[in-house]
Amino acid sequence: MFVRWDRRWRKRSADYALSAYLAKSERIGGKPRQRVVFLATIREKYLPAPAHRVIFWDTILSRLEDFDQRIGASKEGIIAAIEARVPRPDQDELQEAIKAWHSERPEWPVADLAQRYRLVLAD
Repeated sequence: MFVRWDRRWRKRSADYALSAYLAKSERIGGKPRQRVVFLATIREKYLPAPAHRVIFWDTILSRLEDFDQRIGASKEGIIAAIEARVPRPDQDELQEAIKAWHSERPEWPVADLAQRYRLVLAD
């Protein structure tokens, strides 16, 4: 299994969207085929924004968890390939994102946000 990237121009927002897919190559009836599963999308202009990367990585990790049985030992390699293109947020960036979310929506408890996104952090 490997990560395949798709970069598409978005007319409405006038920027590019970067989508990650999990692909598996196999032969069916003697012909090469790929089975492809969508993982997540992030817009390129938001790559430096910690809040967007937190949500991107939360989506990636939850989708990879769904495919744990099929991925097996290649999970670390898949995560490394995605990290090479979209860096995982560190603790400071996560706290910055949580503060931004809390300032926009005070009804969201900070402790709940920190607990939900703790798995997103880079090691």
